[in-house]
Amino acid sequence: MEPTQAPKRTRRKILIVLLTVAAVTILAALIVYGLWNVRVNHQLRDRLAAIRRANEPLTFNDLEARLTPVDEADDATRFYLAGMELMVKQKQESDLFNERGKSDFAPLPAEILAKIKSDLDANKLALDLFDQGSQKEKCHRPLWVQQGLQYCLPKLAHLRQAARLSSLRSHYLAATGQPDQAVDSLITSIRLLRLIEAYPILIEYLVKIACVSLAAGDTAYVLQHSQPTEAALIRLQQNLEPLVTEDDFRQVLLAERVYQIEVMRNLFTEGKDLPETPENAYVLPEKWAGFMSLSPNLKLMAAGLLADVEALLPLASKPWPEGYHKMRAYQPQGQFGQIWIPGYQRLFVMIGRSLAAGRSIQTAVAVERFRRAKGTLPASLDQLVPTFLKAVPDDPFMGKPLTYRRETNAYVIYSFGDNLKDDHGAFMGTGKTVKETDADWGVKITLPKK
Repeated sequence: MEPTQAPKRTRRKILIVLLTVAAVTILAALIVYGLWNVRVNHQLRDRLAAIRRANEPLTFNDLEARLTPVDEADDATRFYLAGMELMVKQKQESDLFNERGKSDFAPLPAEILAKIKSDLDANKLALDLFDQGSQKEKCHRPLWVQQGLQYCLPKLAHLRQAARLSSLRSHYLAATGQPDQAVDSLITSIRLLRLIEAYPILIEYLVKIACVSLAAGDTAYVLQHSQPTEAALIRLQQNLEPLVTEDDFRQVLLAERVYQIEVMRNLFTEGKDLPETPENAYVLPEKWAGFMSLSPNLKLMAAGLLADVEALLPLASKPWPEGYHKMRAYQPQGQFGQIWIPGYQRLFVMIGRSLAAGRSIQTAVAVERFRRAKGTLPASLDQLVPTFLKAVPDDPFMGKPLTYRRETNAYVIYSFGDNLKDDHGAFMGTGKTVKETDADWGVKITLPKK
């Protein structure tokens, strides 16, 4: 045997050993990966099964089933949507709203009133349809997001534009000596929000918050610059009462989770449509087409996000301010949760501020009714109960009645806000340099000059 053949055989043996080790390593890795994938599939399946056991919505069809059916003849939605379509075609979105905003709660100059009148005339048909919708007691909530964000976002922009247009009309009517009509216009603005009242996703609720803030400012303007009748103020107070509720955040979480699941379904099916029929609406995740090609790590993060939302739901059901403090202290566990949950926590704070603003402006209407009936301001909010107010609303952040203070020619009603301290009625947007986190949340009404 030639000496050169021995090294060749040795190298061949080494190569075989290396290939064998590599093959075994790859096989072991595939087995581990497969077992991990199965384990993660079970975790995600268990999360979805827990939602089903809790009788909570998993799909948009579930959300739709939770909405109260409305006969077409009694439905305000068709009037609202038709009005928004006409309003959009007019393309009357302008700088008038910004001009009006610069005036704060001061009387509007004649030139701005003239411009607003022109804008309102151009949108008369749209406003008439909004008013007709407002007179309907029922409104079917359209789930715009079910058709995707590209469809939903323009609808939300149209809704906000409609609220701004109605806001301009309320100011115009109050400024031109038509107080009861101004109140009716305000009620139309408020009732428009029924389009996103039940189970909104986060971006829809942000639009609602903006519109609630608008309605609060409009109400303050109408109270300061006009003298609505008692009957009109009672109607306004009744419509302000359900503007924001303590259950809103829980509904947002339920809708957001459905939206997240739908996003995951699209990922799992590689963008292909998966019809939500009774046979496949609640199939196990691993049976979705293309699911096995998805990274187990991504599925693990998805399961973690569902776990975080599941942990938040009981906190969202707790009364204020207990729920606020627990929500604020919650630390997300999953990687997706660390991205999404801080946004939900921020939204919870914003809902608290909207609760404070809504309760304050509703109480201000009751104070105005008292002042006009008695000729003087109440010494305390307790004097409003029970004739003008069922009960004094609580400050959502403090768990005690809203703060009320009389001034020389005004009165202030407010919540301490999320910094939990009394900033003596220093509000955002009042001409003062006040940080958002240092602001109180409520309303200041200047009394008419005698």
